[in-house]
Amino acid sequence: MLDVCDVAFHRTQPPAARERSRSRVELDRTRIVVEDGAVVACSGAWTRTVSVPGGAALPMAGVTLVSVLPTHRRRGLLSAMMAAQLADARDRGEPLAGLWASEGAIYGRFGFGPATRTRRTAIARGVPLRTPPTAADGPVRLVATADAHPLLAPLHDRLRADRAGVVSRTASWWRQRILLDEPPGGEHSALHVALHADGYAIYRVVAAGDTTPAAAPTEVVVRVPELVALTPASRRALLGFLTSIDLATRVELHERPVDDELGLLVAAPQDLRVLHEADALWLRILDLPALVAARSWAADAALVLEVGSDDPALAGRWRLEVGPDGGAATRVADAADLVLRDRDLASIALGGTSPIALLDAGLADERRTGATAALDAAARTPRAPWTIDVF
Repeated sequence: MLDVCDVAFHRTQPPAARERSRSRVELDRTRIVVEDGAVVACSGAWTRTVSVPGGAALPMAGVTLVSVLPTHRRRGLLSAMMAAQLADARDRGEPLAGLWASEGAIYGRFGFGPATRTRRTAIARGVPLRTPPTAADGPVRLVATADAHPLLAPLHDRLRADRAGVVSRTASWWRQRILLDEPPGGEHSALHVALHADGYAIYRVVAAGDTTPAAAPTEVVVRVPELVALTPASRRALLGFLTSIDLATRVELHERPVDDELGLLVAAPQDLRVLHEADALWLRILDLPALVAARSWAADAALVLEVGSDDPALAGRWRLEVGPDGGAATRVADAADLVLRDRDLASIALGGTSPIALLDAGLADERRTGATAALDAAARTPRAPWTIDVF
């Protein structure tokens, strides 16, 4: 199976990485296609939960390792494996399935829609902050990666209560993915963990751009794959620490939310550059009533929603009655007020996409004036959903 993944994703995993992959695979959630005794396609899933608006967590099948050999494409193998994965997730009582889409055009066909986005930004070293950190913000200290898991996990759990889209982590995921100190090479690439009482930053310092073999690097980047700051004090302290590391030229903040509040701390907006923005977690709704009941709603709304889907369990008309006191979705035969495809409904699920934006794009059909605006107001979240973990 891992051989198939290596071919499909144009990579060669070293033995240590392959052994870690073997130890994490949930074999009872794995599907393979065999031809003449050889594996030619595969898919798997992680057993996870994902936070939804309001702080609740819903079970989610984290679909992963989806690969088909190039010699066996266009034979329906992916469709068969995806149908099996989604049926298994539904049998397990998981109302959602999620994945990171290598090719979005593929997974939209199966009802997955982009539910969160992430952004990468760069800040020059030493840039002034609007509110510089002070002693009152509390100290930032370095902790060994071997000791970090029990210190960071509670902070990550607090983030899940604060933001939708954050995926749960197992102890092995912390050790083998998040805190794995396996530098990609170079003397300035060890993993570091900076800890604050209300946040943390995981980072590497990477030297690049040597002018000659004997010259000093022309560029030293502090790469921050994960920064969790839960209070204004922790944001000031951690960003101030990262932008003051000696002998560095810039800080790169990876996988940040699209409404990243850290950008507001920089005194001059032009000192923060957006390097990249892309879709992150794609969701597939398997149990609409469970999702509607679990997430919070910002305003009252009552409408009949018609969902277009190849999934009989999702397709059809649903009466949504939602509000600050809760929400419910029930099947009805009434005329539709709003018509959406399953993938677009999934994009709305965590508050990452506006129903009005879908209407403006021609991806929603409003049959009753005001229905889209009502759903838009109800589905809004105070913070954009955010997914850090790539799986």
